[in-house]
Amino acid sequence: MKYGRAFSSFAIAACLSIAATSPAIGQQMTAHKRANVTYHMVEFIKFKEGMRDRAGEIVEKYFAPASKASGTPEPIEVHMQGGDWDYVLVWPLKGGMADLEWEDAPDDVAWMGALNKIAGGAPASKKLLDEWNGLIQRRVTSAAHMHIPGK
Repeated sequence: MKYGRAFSSFAIAACLSIAATSPAIGQQMTAHKRANVTYHMVEFIKFKEGMRDRAGEIVEKYFAPASKASGTPEPIEVHMQGGDWDYVLVWPLKGGMADLEWEDAPDDVAWMGALNKIAGGAPASKKLLDEWNGLIQRRVTSAAHMHIPGK
């Protein structure tokens, strides 16, 4: 029961919040999915001091070519000019939120196979990915959706 009381309070507050803001109060509610949206995985990255250039080299020499060779989507890369993050990567989730159900998604398997070839084998790929992860001070990953303009 450690979380029972807190959860109950949270659930009641959430229901009251929905009830207070819902235009369907007093009307029959029906379930519906979002229409005209695309889903994305967004990763915010802060590199360790002085490591941003090396990260860019890895992306240009290995990661982007692996995406091209495997036919997998390249992320949109946003290079931040200030604030908490150095780099924001946005990958499309082609299958929507269902893409998050995979432990090893088909695109990830294909990309890793291409990276293995480009890097010179699985041990070299692991070393490269370990280096990439070692460049990162902090990262946050989240799922998001975007509305399709004009629809």
